[in-house]
Amino acid sequence: MLYFYQKTVIMDFDCLLEINRKHRVLICRQCQYAIVPSQLATHLKVHHPRLTLQQRRDYSTKVESCSALAKVHEDVVYPALNDPPVLSLQVYFDGLRCDWMSDARVPCAYVCRDLRSMRKHCT
Repeated sequence: MLYFYQKTVIMDFDCLLEINRKHRVLICRQCQYAIVPSQLATHLKVHHPRLTLQQRRDYSTKVESCSALAKVHEDVVYPALNDPPVLSLQVYFDGLRCDWMSDARVPCAYVCRDLRSMRKHCT
């Protein structure tokens, strides 16, 4: 009789995720994607289904104890226009940048790649 087992991946936290204190986000090294802690469980479940439930819980617990990370998108520190690229992230050339300017003439630093996200940001 043949048995098929789903292969689980044993992966150390630091091999998969990087804590970027400057921008207050997690960076998934494999996906090259920035994540706020509130999205970590979903990201791991969707993009890394071979991780066990216990591994995902362990990662979330470790991240919850890190006060240097943004808890919500509004707490993320976006790079300034003249900042160099974040080395762990892929560089895209089809991005959209918010051109809103505050009353104090401070530009919004929000950047994304799809119109739906930009519309949500603008509302």
